[in-house]
Amino acid sequence: MRDKLREFVLYEEGERIRKLLHEKAKREYKSKHTLEEYFKFMNENACSFNVNHPQSQNHPWFFCLFTVKSQHVYGDCVEECLNRAMKI
Repeated sequence: MRDKLREFVLYEEGERIRKLLHEKAKREYKSKHTLEEYFKFMNENACSFNVNHPQSQNHPWFFCLFTVKSQHVYGDCVEECLNRAMKI
């Protein structure tokens, strides 16, 4: 599905695929940190989350997270974004 998002898709199709990826990630993604660790990171690093545009070919994930520390990281669920940012 992610490969399909890297090509031109109609707005509705992109929205549908991203929602499917998001729902799958919420069900199946394994967190690498505890809630306390996530909260600590977010308290120490101002975070902004955005939902990627359904037709954004350069960003075929559901979310974009930005912090000064990590810059932009992408993922299909909040935990995935935070794990990537915390790894940096």
